[in-house]
Amino acid sequence: MKERCQQFYQSLLKDIDECRKKYSCLQKQIEHSFTICNQYWSILRNEITHHEFETLQEEICFFKQLKPLFTTEVEYYGLYYHAQLFKNGVYDPVKIEQFWTREASRLDKFIAEHRNFYEYYKAGETDKDKWYFTRTYLNNSSVNEPDARASSNHDHLISSLLALERYHEFVQTELQAMGK
Repeated sequence: MKERCQQFYQSLLKDIDECRKKYSCLQKQIEHSFTICNQYWSILRNEITHHEFETLQEEICFFKQLKPLFTTEVEYYGLYYHAQLFKNGVYDPVKIEQFWTREASRLDKFIAEHRNFYEYYKAGETDKDKWYFTRTYLNNSSVNEPDARASSNHDHLISSLLALERYHEFVQTELQAMGK
Protein backbone atom coordinates (compact mmCIF):
# COMPACT_ATOMS: atom_id res chain seq x y z
CA MET A 1 0.00 0.00 0.00
CA LYS A 2 2.77 2.44 0.89
CA GLU A 3 4.53 2.14 -2.46
CA ARG A 4 1.21 2.41 -4.32
CA CYS A 5 0.30 5.59 -2.44
CA GLN A 6 3.69 7.18 -3.00
CA GLN A 7 3.55 6.50 -6.73
CA PHE A 8 -0.03 7.73 -6.86
CA TYR A 9 1.00 10.91 -5.02
CA GLN A 10 3.84 11.54 -7.50
CA SER A 11 1.26 11.24 -10.29
CA LEU A 12 -0.93 13.78 -8.51
CA LEU A 13 1.96 16.24 -8.24
CA LYS A 14 2.81 15.70 -11.91
CA ASP A 15 -0.80 16.39 -12.92
CA ILE A 16 -0.86 19.57 -10.84
CA ASP A 17 2.37 20.71 -12.46
CA GLU A 18 0.91 20.03 -15.91
CA CYS A 19 -2.16 22.00 -14.89
CA ARG A 20 0.02 25.00 -14.01
CA LYS A 21 1.63 24.82 -17.43
CA LYS A 22 -1.68 24.42 -19.24
CA TYR A 23 -3.52 27.41 -17.75
CA SER A 24 -2.13 30.92 -17.66
CA CYS A 25 -5.01 32.10 -15.47
CA LEU A 26 -4.16 31.49 -11.80
CA GLN A 27 -7.80 30.98 -10.84
CA LYS A 28 -8.15 28.24 -13.50
CA GLN A 29 -4.95 26.63 -12.22
CA ILE A 30 -6.30 26.56 -8.69
CA GLU A 31 -9.73 25.28 -9.73
CA HIS A 32 -8.30 22.48 -11.81
CA SER A 33 -5.67 21.60 -9.20
CA PHE A 34 -8.44 21.31 -6.62
CA THR A 35 -10.40 19.05 -8.97
CA ILE A 36 -7.33 16.91 -9.64
CA CYS A 37 -6.64 16.52 -5.92
CA ASN A 38 -10.24 15.54 -5.24
CA GLN A 39 -10.19 12.99 -8.05
CA TYR A 40 -7.02 11.35 -6.74
CA TRP A 41 -8.32 11.29 -3.18
CA SER A 42 -11.65 9.86 -4.35
CA ILE A 43 -9.90 6.98 -6.11
CA LEU A 44 -7.69 6.27 -3.12
CA ARG A 45 -10.64 6.58 -0.72
CA ASN A 46 -12.54 4.00 -2.71
CA GLU A 47 -9.55 1.65 -2.62
CA ILE A 48 -8.91 2.05 1.08
CA THR A 49 -12.51 1.41 2.10
CA HIS A 50 -12.11 -2.11 0.71
CA HIS A 51 -8.56 -2.64 1.93
CA GLU A 52 -7.68 -4.71 4.96
CA PHE A 53 -4.35 -3.70 6.42
CA GLU A 54 -1.98 -6.59 7.06
CA THR A 55 -0.44 -5.04 10.16
CA LEU A 56 -1.22 -2.35 12.70
CA GLN A 57 1.88 -0.46 11.53
CA GLU A 58 0.66 -0.46 7.94
CA GLU A 59 -2.65 1.03 9.05
CA ILE A 60 -0.97 3.66 11.21
CA CYS A 61 1.40 4.56 8.37
CA PHE A 62 -1.50 4.99 5.98
CA PHE A 63 -3.54 7.29 8.24
CA LYS A 64 -0.58 9.19 9.69
CA GLN A 65 1.60 9.62 6.61
CA LEU A 66 -0.01 8.55 3.35
CA LYS A 67 -3.61 9.74 3.47
CA PRO A 68 -2.55 13.25 4.53
CA LEU A 69 -0.47 13.58 1.36
CA PHE A 70 -3.73 13.66 -0.59
CA THR A 71 -6.14 15.29 1.81
CA THR A 72 -3.69 18.09 2.59
CA GLU A 73 -3.65 18.99 -1.10
CA VAL A 74 -7.45 19.04 -1.24
CA GLU A 75 -7.63 21.27 1.81
CA TYR A 76 -4.83 23.58 0.69
CA TYR A 77 -6.33 24.20 -2.73
CA GLY A 78 -9.69 24.90 -1.08
CA LEU A 79 -8.07 27.59 1.08
CA TYR A 80 -6.07 28.94 -1.82
CA TYR A 81 -9.18 29.17 -4.01
CA HIS A 82 -11.06 31.01 -1.26
CA ALA A 83 -8.24 33.55 -1.03
CA GLN A 84 -8.04 33.94 -4.80
CA LEU A 85 -11.77 34.64 -5.04
CA PHE A 86 -11.40 37.27 -2.34
CA LYS A 87 -8.43 38.87 -4.11
CA ASN A 88 -10.38 39.10 -7.35
CA GLY A 89 -13.53 40.52 -5.78
CA VAL A 90 -12.57 43.07 -3.13
CA TYR A 91 -10.93 46.41 -3.77
CA ASP A 92 -11.30 48.17 -0.41
CA PRO A 93 -7.78 48.36 1.14
CA VAL A 94 -9.16 48.16 4.69
CA LYS A 95 -11.17 45.03 3.94
CA ILE A 96 -8.21 43.50 2.14
CA GLU A 97 -5.92 44.08 5.12
CA GLN A 98 -8.56 42.72 7.51
CA PHE A 99 -8.97 39.62 5.36
CA TRP A 100 -5.24 38.82 5.21
CA THR A 101 -4.80 39.50 8.91
CA ARG A 102 -7.69 37.15 9.69
CA GLU A 103 -6.28 34.53 7.33
CA ALA A 104 -2.85 34.84 8.97
CA SER A 105 -4.39 33.89 12.31
CA ARG A 106 -5.91 30.61 11.05
CA LEU A 107 -2.82 28.52 11.80
CA ASP A 108 -2.39 29.91 15.31
CA LYS A 109 -6.07 29.29 16.07
CA PHE A 110 -5.79 25.71 14.85
CA ILE A 111 -2.68 25.09 16.96
CA ALA A 112 -4.35 26.59 20.04
CA GLU A 113 -7.47 24.49 19.53
CA HIS A 114 -5.50 21.27 19.02
CA ARG A 115 -2.45 22.02 21.17
CA ASN A 116 -2.00 18.50 22.61
CA PHE A 117 -2.23 16.80 19.25
CA TYR A 118 -0.04 19.44 17.61
CA GLU A 119 2.72 18.92 20.17
CA TYR A 120 2.39 15.14 19.91
CA TYR A 121 2.64 15.19 16.13
CA LYS A 122 5.44 17.75 15.88
CA ALA A 123 7.50 15.94 18.52
CA GLY A 124 7.26 12.75 16.45
CA GLU A 125 5.69 10.83 19.30
CA THR A 126 4.16 7.43 18.63
CA ASP A 127 2.69 6.17 21.90
CA LYS A 128 -0.87 7.21 20.98
CA ASP A 129 -0.67 6.24 17.29
CA LYS A 130 -2.85 3.17 17.76
CA TRP A 131 -5.67 5.34 19.09
CA TYR A 132 -5.10 8.30 16.77
CA PHE A 133 -4.43 6.50 13.48
CA THR A 134 -6.42 3.29 13.25
CA ARG A 135 -10.00 2.55 12.31
CA THR A 136 -10.53 0.51 15.48
CA TYR A 137 -10.80 3.53 17.76
CA LEU A 138 -12.64 5.74 15.33
CA ASN A 139 -15.04 8.22 16.86
CA ASN A 140 -17.30 8.78 13.84
CA SER A 141 -18.60 12.09 15.16
CA SER A 142 -15.22 13.76 14.66
CA VAL A 143 -14.65 12.84 11.03
CA ASN A 144 -15.76 14.66 7.88
CA GLU A 145 -15.31 11.56 5.76
CA PRO A 146 -18.34 9.92 4.15
CA ASP A 147 -16.93 6.42 4.70
CA ALA A 148 -15.51 5.68 8.15
CA ARG A 149 -13.30 2.96 6.67
CA ALA A 150 -11.30 5.74 5.01
CA SER A 151 -10.67 7.54 8.31
CA SER A 152 -9.05 7.42 11.69
CA ASN A 153 -9.62 9.67 14.67
CA HIS A 154 -6.93 12.21 13.90
CA ASP A 155 -5.71 11.95 10.30
CA HIS A 156 -7.89 14.92 9.40
CA LEU A 157 -5.94 17.04 11.90
CA ILE A 158 -2.67 16.30 10.14
CA SER A 159 -4.20 17.33 6.82
CA SER A 160 -5.55 20.54 8.28
CA LEU A 161 -2.27 21.37 9.99
CA LEU A 162 -0.15 20.77 6.90
CA ALA A 163 -2.56 22.67 4.66
CA LEU A 164 -2.69 25.58 7.09
CA GLU A 165 1.10 25.70 7.38
CA ARG A 166 1.42 25.91 3.62
CA TYR A 167 -1.43 28.41 3.37
CA HIS A 168 0.15 30.49 6.13
CA GLU A 169 3.29 30.89 3.99
CA PHE A 170 1.14 32.10 1.11
CA VAL A 171 -0.71 34.55 3.38
CA GLN A 172 2.58 35.89 4.75
CA THR A 173 3.71 36.58 1.18
CA GLU A 174 0.50 38.51 0.53
CA LEU A 175 0.95 40.54 3.73
CA GLN A 176 4.57 41.31 2.84
CA ALA A 177 3.48 42.49 -0.60
CA MET A 178 1.14 44.91 1.17
CA GLY A 179 4.03 46.15 3.35
CA LYS A 180 2.66 44.53 6.50
